[in-house]
Amino acid sequence: MHDRDPSAAIYATHRPLRIASAVFATAVLACFALIWHVQQRATQNEQHRVAVLAEAHARAIQSSLDHALSSTYALATLLRQGDGRVPDFEAAAAEILARHPGTVALGMAPQGVVQRVAPWLATKN
Repeated sequence: MHDRDPSAAIYATHRPLRIASAVFATAVLACFALIWHVQQRATQNEQHRVAVLAEAHARAIQSSLDHALSSTYALATLLRQGDGRVPDFEAAAAEILARHPGTVALGMAPQGVVQRVAPWLATKN
């Protein structure tokens, strides 16, 4: 009679279960790794999309500001050339306003005191 070790018989009967468990665990880990990788790619793509969108908005804001301030730059140039004075302010302001339809009015306020505004609109009480 053969003396078989009873633990060897138990090990042999549980061997397919252990192999199946190992394969399952490996598949689960592979799935988690794949999901993590896909999520990382999606996050990177979304960050890139947001960065591109933010850059486009920043450029649009910069362009709007440049356009809005161009009339101010023109008036500042006249002030520099006139050494702080614009001899015919109303005529110069009218021409600047005609070329910059988004600008409603131009004013000069040396040392913070408003002295000239064009166009001058008298208000009625």
